[in-house]
Amino acid sequence: MDEESQTMQGHEMNEHGTSGESHGGEHEGHGEHAGHEQMFRRRFWINLVLTIPILLFSPMLQEWLGFSMPTFPGSRWVGALFAFAVFF
Repeated sequence: MDEESQTMQGHEMNEHGTSGESHGGEHEGHGEHAGHEQMFRRRFWINLVLTIPILLFSPMLQEWLGFSMPTFPGSRWVGALFAFAVFF
């Protein structure tokens, strides 16, 4: 292979056809990913807690399970507001 075909988007390719420069070896370069598991775990629990009111205020779920949530001014917007928070 010539040098041009060995270079992919500015990264040198190693003999296995993978970019060795971006990760600097098999396990090097993972420091930038440290803490991701904790971040996603925290996001999961937050989103789970926010999803409960979405389900409880869903008219379809209330009909299926035969219950109704208390109504108050703005109660019809609870599901939409919590869904917006989960999305972002």
